[in-house]
Amino acid sequence: MEPIMLNLDTKAWSSFRIKDLFEVSLADGDIKEKECELGNIPLVSSGETNNGIVTYTNGICAKPSTIIAGNKITVDMFGNAYFQPDDFYCVSHGRVNILTPRNPLTTNQFLFICSLIKLEKYRFSYGRALYSNGIKELTLKLPTVENGSPDWKGIDEYMQSVFPFIPSTQNSSKNHKINIKNWHNFQISSLFNLENGKVSQAGTLEIGNDLFYLGAKKDNNGLMGKCIRIDKMVSKGNCLVFICDGQGSVGYVNYMDQEFMGTVNLTLGYNPNLNPYTGLFIATVASLERPRYSYGRKWRGNVGSTRIKLPAIKKANGDYEPDWQFMENYIKSLPYGDCI
Repeated sequence: MEPIMLNLDTKAWSSFRIKDLFEVSLADGDIKEKECELGNIPLVSSGETNNGIVTYTNGICAKPSTIIAGNKITVDMFGNAYFQPDDFYCVSHGRVNILTPRNPLTTNQFLFICSLIKLEKYRFSYGRALYSNGIKELTLKLPTVENGSPDWKGIDEYMQSVFPFIPSTQNSSKNHKINIKNWHNFQISSLFNLENGKVSQAGTLEIGNDLFYLGAKKDNNGLMGKCIRIDKMVSKGNCLVFICDGQGSVGYVNYMDQEFMGTVNLTLGYNPNLNPYTGLFIATVASLERPRYSYGRKWRGNVGSTRIKLPAIKKANGDYEPDWQFMENYIKSLPYGDCI
């Protein structure tokens, strides 16, 4: 979430140091993304995207670390600040500061503080990183009440006016963890009709406003731009987009809801049960396979043989089928799920 300080008169606000509002700490151990087994617990590192989450793990890693209870803020060395509502692991080599509130905060209040910290990002860089001592002394201006304390109620009311879909009285996140013990392994080729993107040379495209062009790009859902429609290069929407090539991008999976033109480095998966909710659920699960691939070990050609674990229903003949309704309901139950 980008800073949201809109239409606020801050002249009468008071200054507070981070250490007056939060306890600041670092994670123990030194776990790394590529040294951990996959699971459903976030692993947070430095970064500007995905709430700082680089993968999901079960906590079984080459080096041990302690799981961190949710309802914290993580701030990396460049000033990227994120609210972590659920329990998580955190790398220590990435110098990610963990902020534990001295008094309980609501989701709105956490997000407000994150936005204020992000406004300070311009001050930090590789040559001037934000370490623990710096974050402790970092000063933020907050609205106050008569006794000089932060006006937490006013912050809640303001955030509710900006983001009315965020629960205003939430003190801890709803527990959205999933028990995957009864999930079943499915081969991707058994779930989807697979085909490749149809654009072999991007130079044949002309910039326009007809359709999105998708490429081997991990950010922004793989969108490279908008182009003039070329019918023979158009792929249908409502599909999963598996990125099979590209340094730093191979292994990411996105959901695309509308027609587009995509590079041949993409494999597209179609199933009549896909919709924005089931698509996002499976894209998230399939993206957990990303650590297995790299620029030197491409995903192209073996997407179909990849196996992923999904919630399943056992049929009368003993076979399993994905529980599409569970996946849809789960995504709808998440914060902001009703905004998809």
